[in-house]
Amino acid sequence: MSSPAYPSYYETAFSVVGRDSDCFSQCQAAALLSYLQETGLLAMADAGLTRKYLLERYHAIWMLARTCYTLEAPIALGDVIAIRSRSRNAHGMGIYREYEIMRDNAKIGDALALWMLVDAETRTLFPANRVCELSDILGDVRRAKQLRRLVLPDTLVPVHQRVIQYSQIDMNGHLNNSRYADLICDAIGLEKMGGAYVSSLHISYLAECMPGCTLTMFVQNQDSLWYVRGVGEDQIPRFEAAAMLKQP
Repeated sequence: MSSPAYPSYYETAFSVVGRDSDCFSQCQAAALLSYLQETGLLAMADAGLTRKYLLERYHAIWMLARTCYTLEAPIALGDVIAIRSRSRNAHGMGIYREYEIMRDNAKIGDALALWMLVDAETRTLFPANRVCELSDILGDVRRAKQLRRLVLPDTLVPVHQRVIQYSQIDMNGHLNNSRYADLICDAIGLEKMGGAYVSSLHISYLAECMPGCTLTMFVQNQDSLWYVRGVGEDQIPRFEAAAMLKQP
């Protein structure tokens, strides 16, 4: 069956509660990433493609490769936001999930995420076009926005180290995708920025962070962007990011 020109949105709502807010009563970047991810997973489950089904049928799991969001205004403690999501083909190897971020029926941001399927044990790529059930829900927009790997400046400097521990690990046994935003905001020192919020964030996930992994965080502020790279003890980069901060 051919892909639909563009599938309809799946929508769900989230209330920003205390655990999702920071010391300035604003929604943390990590919380927003978790809302986006949860919406995408719920959309897949609504189509019958639950984690359990993918494991049993294909022995595969989703892994996030890249993500990017942009906000026109901060999200505050107590806000109720709606996340609208739809998916499209990513050259047969993965899928893109597009998002609209809504508050009071007005769009305040958007996001895009590139997801890949991998074998649950070996972590080798499993082409998404082998999952026949996806053909009914993926749009095929060939000229739509793509996410490229970030290019960081050569002037990043180390600021501190972080050890990945139990509280940061998800059901796949590695650092939760949304928790990378915590590492990024800590490396920037967001608590010292006078209430600034992360108005845009682009993350390239390069290699898994497993329990016990010690990351050295490298940072540089250049051309209105904060660049962050996390490097393991084996000198292999685990992620790279670019963040823009704005005052409310």
